[in-house]
Amino acid sequence: MASTLNLHNNGWHAGCQTEVHTGNNANADLNPSLGVQNVADGAFWPIQMTANVQWRRERDQGQPTGQWTVWTEQTYNLDGQVYDVNL
Repeated sequence: MASTLNLHNNGWHAGCQTEVHTGNNANADLNPSLGVQNVADGAFWPIQMTANVQWRRERDQGQPTGQWTVWTEQTYNLDGQVYDVNL
């Protein structure tokens, strides 16, 4: 049973630019990209997990500088759980 990862924006009023990759390579940049989305304040990006999921967000929301946070990872599990994470 697939798990779901929900990436929540709970406070970035201008939205939260978030990049997501999925795969099992330890270097997230080498894994396939699911793209970049601006997650609105109070919204979330649901991701059906078929592999490990890595994500990062712009460091300075609302004042984009092109700098990103370090990658964060959720390990893939076949437990059917819903994982809720704040960006």
